[in-house]
Amino acid sequence: MAHKVALHVHRPRVVHRQRPRKHRCENGQHCCMLPANISNCPHPLLWPGGPLLVCTGTGAATATAIPPDAAALLLLARSLDPKGRALPHIRPNNTRNWCKDWLSDDDTQSIPVSPCKNDTVYDLVLSPQGLRAVAPLQGTLPPTLPSGAFSYVGNLKIAGVRGPIPEWIFSLPELDMLELDGQVTLPSTLPHQALDQLTSLTLSGMYGTLPQWVFMPPDLMSLSIGGVIQGTLPPSLPPGALSILDSLDISDMKGALPEWVFTLPLYRLLVKDMLQATLPERLPPTALDRLEELTLSGLKGSLPEWVFTLPALSRLSLTGITLPNNTRFESRDYPSWVSGSRLQSVELADIKGGFPSWVPWLPRLTELSVTNMALLSAIVPVHHFYQLETLAAMGRDVKGTLPRWMFTLPQLKRLSIVNTSLTGTLPERDKPEYGGPPSSLTEITITSNRQLSGPLPSSWDALTGLRRLQLHNNSFSGTVPAMWAAMSFWLKRLDLSGNRLYGTLSDLWHGAVAAILPKQSMTLHAVNLSGNEGMHGCVPAFWEADYDIVELDINATGLKLCKDKPLLNLFNAPIPGWSPGNCSVQGYSLVPRRLPRELNGLPHRVRLYA
Repeated sequence: MAHKVALHVHRPRVVHRQRPRKHRCENGQHCCMLPANISNCPHPLLWPGGPLLVCTGTGAATATAIPPDAAALLLLARSLDPKGRALPHIRPNNTRNWCKDWLSDDDTQSIPVSPCKNDTVYDLVLSPQGLRAVAPLQGTLPPTLPSGAFSYVGNLKIAGVRGPIPEWIFSLPELDMLELDGQVTLPSTLPHQALDQLTSLTLSGMYGTLPQWVFMPPDLMSLSIGGVIQGTLPPSLPPGALSILDSLDISDMKGALPEWVFTLPLYRLLVKDMLQATLPERLPPTALDRLEELTLSGLKGSLPEWVFTLPALSRLSLTGITLPNNTRFESRDYPSWVSGSRLQSVELADIKGGFPSWVPWLPRLTELSVTNMALLSAIVPVHHFYQLETLAAMGRDVKGTLPRWMFTLPQLKRLSIVNTSLTGTLPERDKPEYGGPPSSLTEITITSNRQLSGPLPSSWDALTGLRRLQLHNNSFSGTVPAMWAAMSFWLKRLDLSGNRLYGTLSDLWHGAVAAILPKQSMTLHAVNLSGNEGMHGCVPAFWEADYDIVELDINATGLKLCKDKPLLNLFNAPIPGWSPGNCSVQGYSLVPRRLPRELNGLPHRVRLYA
């Protein structure tokens, strides 16, 4: 008996696995197996036990009715994720809130938009992100879909998926915008009237060659082609192809630019990283006469002059291009086309030959962006850049002394100097002849310029239109100017982090401003002083929660919150018994006084102790 017990103890346990249960439809229902004969089930009722069995008709109280789009998503999930590891949430027993639980919202807008409405999908993103995948998608798209599925899908994006693109993609009746991004292959031909409603087509990272149908949708208005392996543009197009196209993007392609590109009725043209392509020396009459936006990058040869003479061109972006010979900036012998130019926005990056001398003479220029190029260091006359509203300089190859003319432009609203090698200090505003910024500025971003140093200009408190002041990750030193306390009533964001500032915040930041004016008048909602190890003391009381500072960062500093710190008074008047709502203090009388400059322009009447 003991011998038998010993054998029983050491005997390995045998696990009996249950055989998978076969699901059957109830009496009075028809059964069909997905996806082979799904077309025979026009009104699918999904059996709760498994995604493959679909029952139609009546008779089963336990069956759950789901819309065709949900049934199609179940089929897609099974095909894209055959092992069930990436899309475990897309399953037959999770269909109650299937759109919300299965698909991601469109978060590119200020308010996320649901891809569905009334159990119907309108915007579909077949990608790991769009399907809320928790692992890479290992499968391919199914060759067919249930009848009536995705009948109202207008926008479709496919990314992160491999294999062939099935024909049902191109037969969706309401498809308006199609984006294919990834290692997929396109069919060589399409059924008749496919993509008849399509207005926008984007192809990127395709395998194989470009099929002819890409250029044939009759209503196509926007076409973007990039990174097609073994892909080249056809030398010619069939009659009527791309007849109403107004936007064309071509990037990272082999071969030359065919002539038909310059005969299309385009408003926007982008040609990028086509290393074997050159622009023609001349254009036919009226070619590109409607073109408003032109982007050129990574092309061979020099830029022909016709680029600057396009009659409607207002936005020009050039990267890595050789420009025509420049004239001296001081000379008025600029090219003849400049005076009639309609250019309003110019972006220049890695231009060979330096900063173009004709740029300051453009009469309608409002936006200028310069990347990795030397800036003009000379003082720009007043009549130059007089309409410029946005100026941006970035890149380590932007060298030299910080140009003073950048701070003298009368209409400038947004100034950005990021990650440059410029040296120098920020100019004071009370001496405009030396380059103080104009009062029209609303945003100043000067960041990651480690060779910019010196104190913060105290006179910038007069920039009453300023809403964002971001001066982080430079080498500015000294204390935060006391006069900047007045900015609390018009500035929304202040970022001085990552500099070499030290000391305490002046009494002007504490109490006096907060006591004189109500907190409703304050607009400052984000303050970042982190990384200034030399700063110490208390932060102003109105930066704490009671004054709605939603972002306050004082990490890596000696600053701290001091809620019990008594309010100080600007003008050394006694505090006991006095408040903004109680002007009767025994032994004192109130008489009008001239306001200090830091309080000028505030919308409240202020009386000071005498």
